Amino acid sequence: MVEMVFAGDIQRLEFDGAKPFVTMFRTQDGRLLKTEPGFHVPLDELRFKREEVESAASKSVDGREMMKQLDGANLERPIADRAADEKLPFSVYVQEGELIDFAALPHIVAKAMYPGDSDLNQYAVTRLNLDDELLNAVKQGELIVRSRSGMGEIKWAIPRQLEGGVLLPFELRSYLRKRGIQLVLLPHGSGPKYWTIENAAGAIALQEGMHDEARGSLLDAMVDAANADDMTVRDPHTCLPSRPKLVRPFYELVTHDDVNSWLGRSGAPYQWMSEEPTSPVPQGPVVVMVDGRAALPVRAIPYITGWGLPPDEIAKNLARKTDAFARMQHTVAFHLVGNTPVKMQPVEWDAFAVKLDAFAAELRARLPDDEPADQRGYAEWRQKAVVLLPAGVFVWFDEYERDHRRDFSVDTVSFTDERGGERALNLAPYMDAATLATVLEGFEACHQRQGAAGTQPASDDLIEFRAWCDATLNAADWWALSDLQPSEAAMLLCQQDPHAAPEPEKTTTSETTPLDYRKLLRAFEDVAKSQPGPKALSDWHQHARAGRLKYHSWIDRYSMSVETGSNAVDEQQAAASTEGGKVPVPDFKLLATREQLIEAYGRFTGMDASWFSNLKDVPALLAARKVAGQGGRGRIAEPLFCPFEVMRWLSDSKRRKGRPLQAEKAWELFEKNFPTVYNVHSVADPRTGD
Repeated sequence: MVEMVFAGDIQRLEFDGAKPFVTMFRTQDGRLLKTEPGFHVPLDELRFKREEVESAASKSVDGREMMKQLDGANLERPIADRAADEKLPFSVYVQEGELIDFAALPHIVAKAMYPGDSDLNQYAVTRLNLDDELLNAVKQGELIVRSRSGMGEIKWAIPRQLEGGVLLPFELRSYLRKRGIQLVLLPHGSGPKYWTIENAAGAIALQEGMHDEARGSLLDAMVDAANADDMTVRDPHTCLPSRPKLVRPFYELVTHDDVNSWLGRSGAPYQWMSEEPTSPVPQGPVVVMVDGRAALPVRAIPYITGWGLPPDEIAKNLARKTDAFARMQHTVAFHLVGNTPVKMQPVEWDAFAVKLDAFAAELRARLPDDEPADQRGYAEWRQKAVVLLPAGVFVWFDEYERDHRRDFSVDTVSFTDERGGERALNLAPYMDAATLATVLEGFEACHQRQGAAGTQPASDDLIEFRAWCDATLNAADWWALSDLQPSEAAMLLCQQDPHAAPEPEKTTTSETTPLDYRKLLRAFEDVAKSQPGPKALSDWHQHARAGRLKYHSWIDRYSMSVETGSNAVDEQQAAASTEGGKVPVPDFKLLATREQLIEAYGRFTGMDASWFSNLKDVPALLAARKVAGQGGRGRIAEPLFCPFEVMRWLSDSKRRKGRPLQAEKAWELFEKNFPTVYNVHSVADPRTGD
């Protein structure tokens, strides 16, 4: 055993061949802890600092060689290798320092390749085949299996001996890489779900901007709470709540809920915020959202792959009637019954495969066998074959994207004259309006919505409506211009502000789609050529109405408010005025919705939707409400609040509702979530000092 030096005393770990006996150890911040009497711990629970292990290992030639192997094989992998690993379609996650049982390896590999419940058949076949494959890999030296007791290599590839063996994760990496599987080593207790106490304390200290001493105090308090059973800790092997005799900050695990529950009972003015990794929602005119999840119509696949996957191959692959060049083998198609996705069985694709084969045969029979006819036939095939795929049928984007990476990887397919784009997914392919409508047939109700301007007030109040349009669309500026380009006018009539640099061909608002934008743009370009001259937004609006083009109704209401004239607006302002003068038009940029307030303050105060259900019971929120909101005629106008006034109430020590919030933390949240409003009131920030 390695000699351990503590405060000048040389101690040796007592070891009976089963469990070491520990009497002294250091905490993460270097403080010495001595326990009398000592305690037995399992050998695999011991943790040493790397520099101490290196120092001890350097005393022997064998030790130095071992450290070189560890560094060379694991820690200093070339950047190119790491980048290549990140592109692999499958992943295996292993805790850092954890040995892998050889007996469990067939399950681990098969589950990485077929993780879903819909893949059980493929998983079972792969799992059985791996028994022989792994045995051959050991015989050929591709895998090194070690004895659990002494970590020596097992030389004889006999199944009975190998069953009790283990593998070092970094020695498994090359085997997995050849099968398209990335090995990901997870640091012990560093999240995102389970954390050691010391890592949790460090994360909270970083979140709250604590200095080192404050972090140490927090760690001590957490360890004391865990030892007193006031904070739940979990066994690292099972992740189940446990009650060890002595809680070790570097070993037992906690979750966000475990820590936040203790923080709440302790009266802490903060909570530990979870940062769960999220994947960005793919954007593109052919992407639809089904039940909150990104999906692709099967009719879109030929276009987004540059016809690398034509309709007949799609149907045959989904019917699972393919040879060694099979693709999409982990992708399943669905159709909607009401709002519920229903899986399509492979046999259901037989009919579509037959239709596509029959169409191809008809083209071959009708056209002569020469090159020009082949070109005409292929053009007709590309124009009409997509329609033979079913409308309203889709695949999940994430499942298909993983398959596509593997199916079109450099290891799977090669192109003689690769020009670029053959392997990538193009979610915004060029297609005319009719083609896009064909692709999206059956998805009218769930096409991805990305309304750019937010929730439109339903009130008929001209002041409020015009202020809302001016704040969200810069409508007043655009209306005042004497000459707008066709593209600018088309975007505005689709309720999109050209200044905000939107992507109109990828954006669907509450009333318009990318197809509506394209139709408006084409019509406006024709008007610009046939009737040259400057045209204001009001002129383009009249052209759209005269041509019976579809556009967003906001422009009708805004035009009506302008045509009503300034006198009507003045009358409304006068009706709402007080002795001190007119009530100003609310500045929507300085107001916030209920959801925004809950997102900003709810985690720390307990604020939720119930706080806004009856504002008469919460006078402070009622006073902070600047726009009452209104419902009617199928629309809802959100009530809007002043976040500054809400923040001041939440930081008031006399507040009785919810959890207390310190003034410094309240201002920090205010600045982070409402920077524009903060800039107006920053002079009152108590954190700035004198």
